[in-house]
Amino acid sequence: MCGQFEQPEVRELKMILDGQNEIHRSLKKLVIKLDEVVGRQERELSLLTMISQQQMEGQPQVAPTDRQQVSNVVIIFTVQKMRF
Repeated sequence: MCGQFEQPEVRELKMILDGQNEIHRSLKKLVIKLDEVVGRQERELSLLTMISQQQMEGQPQVAPTDRQQVSNVVIIFTVQKMRF
């Protein structure tokens, strides 16, 4: 008859394990999102580096407001994608 019911210790351990599994899944999602953000930052840095090099070579310059607008759009897009 005792085998039909869980002991309180076993139930508590199962709850702890379930909580740890949920934390693990959440962390995996956060790592994926962080990788996406880092990738976007690397692309933006590459774009800004290219623009800077073009300016130094005397090619047509991009107005500072255009770069600021691009940066703002990337930041807004990144924040929106990070929301669950």
